[in-house]
Amino acid sequence: MQCLRELLETASFCMGCRQEPHDAFNELLDATHEKMVRAHRGVGNWDKNARGRVVTNLPFRLGEYRAMT
Repeated sequence: MQCLRELLETASFCMGCRQEPHDAFNELLDATHEKMVRAHRGVGNWDKNARGRVVTNLPFRLGEYRAMT
């Protein structure tokens, strides 16, 4: 809500993310996906990009995600 308030109060249209939290979150995503069957080399699915990286952004249970955010 603080981000939305800041955007509205400054009449801004976008907000960036610092590199460190961005990278940390992506490392967590990759580590979490590696424990799931969807990341296995032999599994083809819609949530892998051309390089084989799973790109789904929410591999967490809702409660886990809520706690992180």
